[in-house]
Amino acid sequence: MIRTYRDRAETGDDPGRLHEWMFSEKTATDAEIVDEIYATTGAVLIGKRMFDVGVEPWGDPPPFGMPVFVVTHESREPLPRQAARPTTS
Repeated sequence: MIRTYRDRAETGDDPGRLHEWMFSEKTATDAEIVDEIYATTGAVLIGKRMFDVGVEPWGDPPPFGMPVFVVTHESREPLPRQAARPTTS
């Protein structure tokens, strides 16, 4: 049986191959790309599934270093987190 990334993420059986280039197997070029993405991004939009699967393993502070907005039709209270890097106004 072939399992999709979504199947594996929902069961916690994801070895992380999708994001290895960005986090653990990063080359110098990969690091430059990631640094540029984070430096030029003001906020991150994620879906509810990504939030549900990621909020616990990400911990506090989360890895994004910027505001994160969860796109969902469900209402909930904000989940305050520490800033991963200093913010300016």
